[in-house]
Amino acid sequence: MVSYASEVKKELTNLEVHPEHAKAELSAFLRMNGILNLHDPQLSLDITTENPAIARRIFTLIKVAYDIEPLLIVSRKMKLKKNNQYLVRLNKQVNEILADLEIVDPEKGFVIGVPKKGIDNISKIVDLLFELVGDPNFSKKSIDKERPIIDQELAMYRDEPTWPISDSIMKQLFGDSNLGLDIGGTSQTIKKINSRNLAKIYQENYTANNMHFIAVGDFAPSAVTRLFGQIKKLDKQYLQSGQKREHTFKPEMGNLGLKEFKNKTEVPYFCLGVKLPDFKKVLVNNDLGQILVEIMLESLLGENSSWYQDKMVHGELTSPLQFGVNYTRQGNFATILGINNGNSLLNNVKETLFSSEKTAEQMDELKDLFEMQKKVSMATLLSAFNNLSELGFELAEEAINGENIFDTIKLLQQMNFEKYWQICQDLLAESETCSVFSTVE
Repeated sequence: MVSYASEVKKELTNLEVHPEHAKAELSAFLRMNGILNLHDPQLSLDITTENPAIARRIFTLIKVAYDIEPLLIVSRKMKLKKNNQYLVRLNKQVNEILADLEIVDPEKGFVIGVPKKGIDNISKIVDLLFELVGDPNFSKKSIDKERPIIDQELAMYRDEPTWPISDSIMKQLFGDSNLGLDIGGTSQTIKKINSRNLAKIYQENYTANNMHFIAVGDFAPSAVTRLFGQIKKLDKQYLQSGQKREHTFKPEMGNLGLKEFKNKTEVPYFCLGVKLPDFKKVLVNNDLGQILVEIMLESLLGENSSWYQDKMVHGELTSPLQFGVNYTRQGNFATILGINNGNSLLNNVKETLFSSEKTAEQMDELKDLFEMQKKVSMATLLSAFNNLSELGFELAEEAINGENIFDTIKLLQQMNFEKYWQICQDLLAESETCSVFSTVE
């Protein structure tokens, strides 16, 4: 399922590149994802992404800002999830560009923190942000320009060997609801998009009462006061007040069962879908519910589990399973994806997941794995504080759901094994499953 952060990133990449702002945006990309390589005696600067829209954006930013056309290299990951990877490589004027963007000082080396001109221009940056969000460009020209690009991206998604499996499992879990429909759409639905219906969607959803403004960084109290005073004025200038939309989503259910289909790829796959109950029935925090289910899946079926080691020894598994856990207003769900070596493996995954009877030895192992996975999850949550943009996205996403990362960290820190295991068993007791597997043609 596409996350809120992914949707925001895609929307931002569709904005027209403004020559005056290209360097600031490029600087942000390089600081987050740039890798500096030395190919004796030449320097190169690489940015890798799995998102074609972001790769296209970076390519355009370099061309607009410095009139240099970088290399664009497309490769394919060779692991289970064989996504395309896009590498944008700059191998000309690297030192000059890094110095111009204040990422490197010729005398002092790498510059830590935000460049001074970025701090000095916070007010202008906020003005620009509200202008971009509050005055969108839904012209026929821009829409016609984007259609073929989206068609190419759709073709790439359809080329994924696991896409039919994922699409089928979501339809079984959620039927014809929003979650059951392919969010990418089709060439036919994209043709129906026009400036009128885009404007209608915008006017219904992009109102001040439906938005959260998140500021992350070392702001002085006086700067915060000025910033939010500025935002109040920009709200009135660009955004309709509107009423906050009260979403009345109800839990959706598809036709759960077992489905088989022929696969044109060389590798057969299976996927187990688990329709989970509302996390807030047993917890006060959706994020914590998601984390605990992820820990349970990793502990029972992950690479460090005795179950996984046994399946590898006997050749029933050749690569790790892929887990996904999501919570939404229309229902919570988990997916377990793997290479299909026959129905026995799929059935064994179900049996291992839902069996409540564990030996004392198994419980000792699960307790040790819980403590290890808990530390990994804590480290992942805390790592967001090392990246201000990532923390901003996290805070914005959780604000929409009425939660925050600080509560999640505190609750996870206090969680013991006995409480965690009981919560997971309560969730599984109210769960339902469906399965899809493919066979090679």
